[in-house]
Amino acid sequence: HVGEIAFDVDPNNLLRPWRARDNSGRVDLTFRPEGGKSVRVGPFVKYFQKCGSYSGTLTDRRGRVHVVRDYVGCAEFARVLS
Repeated sequence: HVGEIAFDVDPNNLLRPWRARDNSGRVDLTFRPEGGKSVRVGPFVKYFQKCGSYSGTLTDRRGRVHVVRDYVGCAEFARVLS
């Protein structure tokens, strides 16, 4: 079990790498988006889904560090429009 994960994302350039970390230091990943799609959901929300790869480290509850290299996956981001 890990705590809440915070994403550091540049909302003005979603193709820049995203950083994902939890408050206990057990999750430290960088997501490198390569492409994806965006959809407007109603008048006030735009939803983005990006595909790319994750790299970094995951630490299990025993303290063992597992290295992640170029693991293919997706990430999502929603923006409230004004």
